[in-house]
Amino acid sequence: MPEVQVRGYRREEAARLAQRNISRPKVNHEIQSELLRVLWQKGRENEVMGRVEALRKAKEAGLDLVEVDGRAQPPVCRVMDFSKYRFEQSKKEKDAKRKQMERKKLDEVKEVQLKPRIEEHDLEVKMSHLTKFLEKGHKVKLVVRLTRGIGKDGQKLGKELLERVITTVEDKVLEGAEISAEGARVTTMVAPKPELVAAARAAIESINKHTAAMEKRAKEKESNSTHQDADLGAKNLENPVQKS
Repeated sequence: MPEVQVRGYRREEAARLAQRNISRPKVNHEIQSELLRVLWQKGRENEVMGRVEALRKAKEAGLDLVEVDGRAQPPVCRVMDFSKYRFEQSKKEKDAKRKQMERKKLDEVKEVQLKPRIEEHDLEVKMSHLTKFLEKGHKVKLVVRLTRGIGKDGQKLGKELLERVITTVEDKVLEGAEISAEGARVTTMVAPKPELVAAARAAIESINKHTAAMEKRAKEKESNSTHQDADLGAKNLENPVQKS
């Protein structure tokens, strides 16, 4: 059966767009009430006035009239730069989502797999991975896989290896890691010390601040360039080039 189309969109896409429109406030001529309570920016008293007058004054100020409470009597509207407001709201939502993803990443459990008779060089590589995970604030599951032919001493070798690994990173992990053996696996879970988790979060926050600063500078540069182009266009209108 073909998917139902709604004005060129699939049903779920149409529902998503409808929800987005519901969440957006009425702006300028979308406002229908004839009498409004208008909230101005700081330095000017709020007042009740007609819709046409409110729209005219908002336009004269180079701003928008935005409905913030349509259920009040009369409805309450705020005079603001709606494009700037939407941009700031979108930025806040993106920041919140990014922080949520970062928290999930920190909560993600990493895994390091080992062999009971691992070569010393291979063990150093595994230890390097383990150290990096811990320093980034992750819990790490250590797994020793017992291969065929290891014999009855497999679990003993696995436990001894994990004890050695834990001792090597004891300055980075919390105490009390329990080693368990189940079938062909010997495992344990190690958790980083609180100071490592705090340092990892601080490092992420520092990167986020740097990224935000770079984006802000780029936006300011773009805005300045736009203003310069507008000024140049205005000068050209005032002083048109005479053609011979």
